[in-house]
Amino acid sequence: MKILTILLICITPVLADDFKTINGKEYKNATVSRVEPDGIVLRTKSGITKVYFTELAKEVQERFNYDPGKAAQFNAAEQAALTQSNASAAQQEKRQAAEKQAQALHLLIKEVVPNGVLADPMKAGYVDRGSSTRASSAAEVGGGGGVYAGGGPVLKYSPSGTTIFVRGVTGATEGDEVSVQAYPDGTDTIAGKTLDKWVFVRRL
Repeated sequence: MKILTILLICITPVLADDFKTINGKEYKNATVSRVEPDGIVLRTKSGITKVYFTELAKEVQERFNYDPGKAAQFNAAEQAALTQSNASAAQQEKRQAAEKQAQALHLLIKEVVPNGVLADPMKAGYVDRGSSTRASSAAEVGGGGGVYAGGGPVLKYSPSGTTIFVRGVTGATEGDEVSVQAYPDGTDTIAGKTLDKWVFVRRL
């Protein structure tokens, strides 16, 4: 008997009703699809609309147990969630824009620190047998290199003598040479020293 009663309740259709705001706007044959602390969501032939309790007559507010205090808390929570969502979206856009400026770096790891490494961004240059070195940046040579066919020039990396902080590099130890893609992100203070900060994107 209890099961039958529950089934009857579940299949009982939701009756449409008419609603009118204190400003005279009417919603004919509207179905209440959801009740929230600050208003009701109505479904009509025109679509779905939320009508706030402050727009409705007192008897309608009482019918749906409107509580101004709970409505204020609900609105504050919604606003906080929206603010956080907007901030996250802005941070994501900023990060994506920064990643587009990423450069290829060949690093000599000098020290592993929390959240990253201190490294020397090494200079790249071609060494030709019996000739001088033609220096170039890692970006110009694509971060790679080797011996050319026929025993031609060899790409070599040499320390630049500077130190930068690269946040996000993991799995490296002192003395390693790693090629990464990273983008500049201002400066950071590590062990009392202000260093140029780069943010790791991926290994090359």
